[in-house]
Amino acid sequence: MNNHGSTIKDRLQYGYDRNSSRTYKQNTQASTMSELYGYDNLNPLTAMDRGTLNANKDGITGTAAREEDWTLDPTGNWTGYLTKTTGTTDLDQTRSHNKANEIDTDNNHANTPGNAISGTPNWSDPAYDAAGNMTTLPKPSPCYNARRCLCSSPRFARCMSWRPR
Repeated sequence: MNNHGSTIKDRLQYGYDRNSSRTYKQNTQASTMSELYGYDNLNPLTAMDRGTLNANKDGITGTAAREEDWTLDPTGNWTGYLTKTTGTTDLDQTRSHNKANEIDTDNNHANTPGNAISGTPNWSDPAYDAAGNMTTLPKPSPCYNARRCLCSSPRFARCMSWRPR
């Protein structure tokens, strides 16, 4: 094995609570990529913050570089999902679930999805077949600019430079 020129990219240390749930992931090579985790009383994950851990490893110093928060109903379905990058909200979403725990506003599997997912940015709802199988995944609704180019397209820059002849 040749180790000449190798560089350590990540070296991770983990902390756990009495329920064996991970409470933090400390990256000793890139401290700003460390993570802090939060749980509710039943122990599902409800929060993740990325940034530099404080000395007690129970908080992030300053503003988290990345934040994710989940609000759960008693059965564990996401009723709320929030993501932030350096304190700015990227996604703030609420979801409705039916009796089968599907992301839907009613119990009719075969109908057109309702407004089960709401928030910013807008997402399209999933669709289900009559057996309750998800046939269309939830996803961001497409955004088009004035030139009919997808706003989030990797070719957006080229699309923006297009000029009609």
